[in-house]
Amino acid sequence: MNRHFQTTILPLLILCSWFASQAKAEEVRIATYNIENWQYRFDADKLEKRAATQPSWPQEFLDLIAREKRENFKDNWGAQLVLEDPAVNADVLVIQEGPELADLEYFNRTFLNKMYETIHVFATNTGRIQNTAIFLKPGFSVVEIREAYHLEPDKDDVNPLTDLLFARGPAFVRIKSPGGKEFWVGTNHFKSKSGNSVEVTKWRNAESKRANEIIKEIASTSGVADVVFLGDINDELGNQEFELEAGGSGADLLGEGLVTLTKPLVDKGEISFGGYRSTRFRSFIDHVYATPSAAAKVKSVSVVTTPFARINSDHYPVVAVFNFE
Repeated sequence: MNRHFQTTILPLLILCSWFASQAKAEEVRIATYNIENWQYRFDADKLEKRAATQPSWPQEFLDLIAREKRENFKDNWGAQLVLEDPAVNADVLVIQEGPELADLEYFNRTFLNKMYETIHVFATNTGRIQNTAIFLKPGFSVVEIREAYHLEPDKDDVNPLTDLLFARGPAFVRIKSPGGKEFWVGTNHFKSKSGNSVEVTKWRNAESKRANEIIKEIASTSGVADVVFLGDINDELGNQEFELEAGGSGADLLGEGLVTLTKPLVDKGEISFGGYRSTRFRSFIDHVYATPSAAAKVKSVSVVTTPFARINSDHYPVVAVFNFE
């Protein structure tokens, strides 16, 4: 073999091969998790701080705070065990029913040992501190946030409560991975089926249709076609009660022109909602959607039903793994 080839070309080939292997190795885990009533798991700390400024509070009340603090600790410890589970361990995590930013930062610092570097609570219409939020591990950076969609007017008059369309509102983050790959992740907590009716279903369907339009707009106009949208859709695939009269299934309307990555799990009979103590409520309502370009990079999708996941919330985490080459 020519010595010049050995000393010049071979090292270059080896270097190129190394870069190629590194590019293929970038795996990104994206998860959604509705942690039931998470906002209430920080009440004792807030009450304890108030009690410290008012020493005249009766001892019985202080004992009550101490008991509540122990319960809050156990509940947050349960959330910690689920999020640290290797089956979850998300690089990018979106949540629903979340508390305020200060509580999430406290949880990340105290229970997760700063596993996440970036935490953002999205602007929302909720009046019950049921926030949506996103967590990013170190190395993942925020390029852009779009979260003003909750202010869109209700043009078709489907919302009986306000003149705004969304019950809470979708939001999207353009993310850059440690390897330099950019992609969008969006979430929403759609209108629930509480007090369900034809009217409520029409409202949820209108939310789904508009969210679908937004996803496509972002993919086609932002210069980044990879969009992953996941969250508590509060609806199953296929038509259920009231949906034929209301124009279809919200979960299906949201997925039109996209790839419903959770459909194979639904087809296998898996569930993402534990349904409290009654089996009739158990269903798959936490879905993952992707634009075709992002769906082409998916490696796996799973719902995590480990023992701690079963007791920590009425929803289970749903995890999608992508290989962004």
